[in-house]
Amino acid sequence: MKHTAVSLGVLIVLTISACCGQGSTNEQNGARFAYEDQTKKTIFEKATHYKNKGDKFFQNGETEKAKAAYEKMFLEFDSMPFERDGVDVINIQKMFTLDSNTPSYHRLLVEGVFGWKSGDVPLALENITDAIEQNPIFPLGYLSRAALWSSISEYRKAFADLNTLEALYPTVSYSYGLKGEMFYEQRDFENALIAYGKFVELKPSDHEAYYYCGRAYAELGKNDLALRAYDKSIELYRDGRTYFFRGALKSLMGKTDDALSDYLEALKNESIDDSYLDHLYYRIAKIYIYKKEYQKAACFLDKLIKSKPDDSWAYEKKGLIYASQGRYNDARVLFNRAADLDPDSLAIREHLKHLNSGKGGKGEREGGEGVTLK
Repeated sequence: MKHTAVSLGVLIVLTISACCGQGSTNEQNGARFAYEDQTKKTIFEKATHYKNKGDKFFQNGETEKAKAAYEKMFLEFDSMPFERDGVDVINIQKMFTLDSNTPSYHRLLVEGVFGWKSGDVPLALENITDAIEQNPIFPLGYLSRAALWSSISEYRKAFADLNTLEALYPTVSYSYGLKGEMFYEQRDFENALIAYGKFVELKPSDHEAYYYCGRAYAELGKNDLALRAYDKSIELYRDGRTYFFRGALKSLMGKTDDALSDYLEALKNESIDDSYLDHLYYRIAKIYIYKKEYQKAACFLDKLIKSKPDDSWAYEKKGLIYASQGRYNDARVLFNRAADLDPDSLAIREHLKHLNSGKGGKGEREGGEGVTLK
């Protein structure tokens, strides 16, 4: 599953992409949003001020002063409390208002990003490259082109742009964030962790960076470090996706109750993407079967069946629950449905054989310790 790290998501809106709206929230996160929205408004006002100063210095040939102003622009972005689905588009549009006084490199950059969004990558590259040539010290040019290269898996070219950016502006955090994303996509988890480490040094409030550190540590088998990274991410923002992966790791480590708690937290979190729901229903049902809490398990099996009516596993497991309760006719219906969906399953055929012989359903062992439905 290709992820979108904060560096790329924020970059797109920083260059006037209209793709980002307001992120979904939950009750636990909502209390801080009003404060953060006002904070962001103030930050954008300051960032716009420094961008305009940088433009004037650059046009007057005062390169070092322009660089100092542009660097302050990015330092303002780094002071944001955290990102939900990106920064506020209205403020960005104000920052890049296109009028007769707009520098041509800004106009080219904006046109390049819109071209990228519309799928015209060659035109986008041409416009962004022209913008860089007109103003070779404007940081958003290199960052935009690097993100574009990354989106088409041209990682070598993307790294080259980011290296140039870091030589000009060592404190631009989003460069390290995008590097972390690219290393992660290439499964170079050690270097991903190094890059994300630099990112959070510069922007310690970013929850997604810690989330991806957790994913990278887990891939490397460094489970304790992964848990610490997930914990820090959740401390900053209670994101459903982070609860899900922390739960998955705890389950792998044999911490079944803790895993269940995280899965249930993820399920009730409004920020969780629908693509995770089936995985949650499956994992929660499996744990409840392991804990012999069959009624609760049946509830989540029903959710899974409703969402995925072709899932033979859910029918089979609910059939086992019915068989354990002596509801053999109901169990037989479910086993037959499971067999229709998975005719090669020896286990399902064995369940039906036992039912039809009058012996009841043969249980399946579930969970890490093994629990038999009898």
